[in-house]
Amino acid sequence: RAQSAVNAGLAAADSTLYGHAPYQKIIPWLKKAMETTGLNEININNYIERFIINGKVLIPGFFRPIVIEDERVVFLRTLAKERGMQKGAYELFSEYVEKYIQIDCGYNINAGGYAAAVLLDNGLSCEQVVTLNSVLVTPGIIGCYIDALNHDETPLLPLRCGDVIYEGPENRCL
Repeated sequence: RAQSAVNAGLAAADSTLYGHAPYQKIIPWLKKAMETTGLNEININNYIERFIINGKVLIPGFFRPIVIEDERVVFLRTLAKERGMQKGAYELFSEYVEKYIQIDCGYNINAGGYAAAVLLDNGLSCEQVVTLNSVLVTPGIIGCYIDALNHDETPLLPLRCGDVIYEGPENRCL
């Protein structure tokens, strides 16, 4: 059972919406957008408009399949600030794109879009990001499997992070 569960988790991580697959769309989009626009505000706005169709944002890393906001981004931004990370060109560019689509469509950057920008600013290539993410997914899959062993089988009911009531040990320093 454990091996099947881990294999199913790895397959999900390789899907087009989750895991490392989105980075293979987000990173090339960010690179091409920055290169194409020359970071000129009018050019950026025109470039972004090409990816908004009938009020729907089709920019990789700037939409979610179920909800519009991604609660993980607030945590990631707070963590980066607490660690003293400086914003690089890709992060600043992604913030501009996010502000534009917030005003135009109400959409926000998702965790993958934010992480891709930060990792690009830190010199990682798309291949390195995909490889890194592949390794990061495995512990979560195993943890979820162990947790599932202690519960009856139920239908999947995805929850927003804010809907989860945590009753475990207090936070600890990393």
